[in-house]
Amino acid sequence: AAESLNMLYLEGEGRNTQIRDFTAFFLGTAIMSFLSLITKKYEWIFSVGIIYLLAAIFNVLASLNHDAPLAISSLVSEIIFFSIAFAASALYKASDL
Repeated sequence: AAESLNMLYLEGEGRNTQIRDFTAFFLGTAIMSFLSLITKKYEWIFSVGIIYLLAAIFNVLASLNHDAPLAISSLVSEIIFFSIAFAASALYKASDL
């Protein structure tokens, strides 16, 4: 996954951090999405949107404040994912399932 995002696969603790953070991010948002489906609570899917929105914000802030390259493909994905999650949670809430 790291190579596909143009990230070097780090050694030692860096490798642990990449694996741990990627797994927590994607598995956590997937679990929250399924919890929303099972419990019929829009708040879970809204929480997924918040996570992706924060990822997009920190993507830009890292570029502006720390001279990190702006990850455009990741930023576009994060914007799409948070938009979908926010729209889905609004529709879910409005439908009163």
